[in-house]
Amino acid sequence: MNHSYTINGATMYIGTDESAQNEVITQIMESSGELYKVKKTSNRIVMENCRAYSSNYSHRKEITKHLTRIISKQPIMIDFIGSYIYFPMYSDRNHINHWFNIKYIEDYIKVGDMTRISFTNGTSIDIDVSYYTFERQYMCALKLYYKANQKREKILEQEKNKGPDMRSVEADLKFLEEYRRQQYINFMQNIDLMK
Repeated sequence: MNHSYTINGATMYIGTDESAQNEVITQIMESSGELYKVKKTSNRIVMENCRAYSSNYSHRKEITKHLTRIISKQPIMIDFIGSYIYFPMYSDRNHINHWFNIKYIEDYIKVGDMTRISFTNGTSIDIDVSYYTFERQYMCALKLYYKANQKREKILEQEKNKGPDMRSVEADLKFLEEYRRQQYINFMQNIDLMK
């Protein structure tokens, strides 16, 4: 049993182990098939990883709100460049939650009152969430993914043309500053790994 977990490119799912009685256990599935168990809530793991990627959870929620106007059960970009976009099934006020990495969702179908989620690696899980709730949350995550890519493309185009729209310069600069800070952190982490 682990006491912490670092979200990485292979992390597909972070969810409460509802079979665990009298203690909080979160299961984490990776694309390799590895399954980890951590003695923390899934929400706590997501929050800690936001900090590990140089921001905090509240700031990530504000970015989602700014880009998408989604204010309830918000999807989150764990890292600022949008490599890791996770979406929850419930409010973050609920200690039982399931978070999914959008890039690993292959399909989802209704199975009675539950939803079966199939991942790109061929595995699947059934969760006690209605098909419509899952679909709504999935669509919110797609919207965040799309809006973040739009913003990135706009910034890159403005840098290329050197002709920024003065109405949105401040917001774009904040986005670009976060993007560059994340690139620097990734670079420094790679240097640490080379030692």
